[in-house]
Amino acid sequence: MPTKTKSRPNRALHLIDLENIVGGSVCDAQSAARVYRTYTSSVPQTPYDHYVLATSHHNLLATSSWPGAQRLCKSGPNGAEIALCEYADELDLPTLYSNIVVASGDHYFATSVKTWKESGLYVTVVGVQQQVSHELYRAANTYIGLPNLSVLGNAACVGTVGRVRGFAPSR
Repeated sequence: MPTKTKSRPNRALHLIDLENIVGGSVCDAQSAARVYRTYTSSVPQTPYDHYVLATSHHNLLATSSWPGAQRLCKSGPNGAEIALCEYADELDLPTLYSNIVVASGDHYFATSVKTWKESGLYVTVVGVQQQVSHELYRAANTYIGLPNLSVLGNAACVGTVGRVRGFAPSR
């Protein structure tokens, strides 16, 4: 009798470095809400996806504008990046998710993205245009560019974002 192959769930893990996407070390609830609106209108999602946001302790309250997300807090150099990677390292990602979405432009994630991709996961990097490390950009299966939210002020960002093909990241 043939054995059944266990299929992966059609579910993504979204690892979001909020300060990186906002564009600075200071992030208020208004900025986080802008990121939420832009992200959710730009990044493909399913109702079963899991969202994890990380910030320093200074910006933890700003994450409350992202409904249903798990929140991580770690301060210091690369604090949010370390917290997100440590969280992901504790999971058996290939059995829980089919896709990983990394919302950051920081090169810190490049090694993890390569590892996740090698394990068969489809990895998307979401980053602010012209502010994504070349190594991270090249490691992903797909890249989705967001506008620079720090220069948009309080303007609505919905509808201003799209997939960027042939994008030249910063080096």
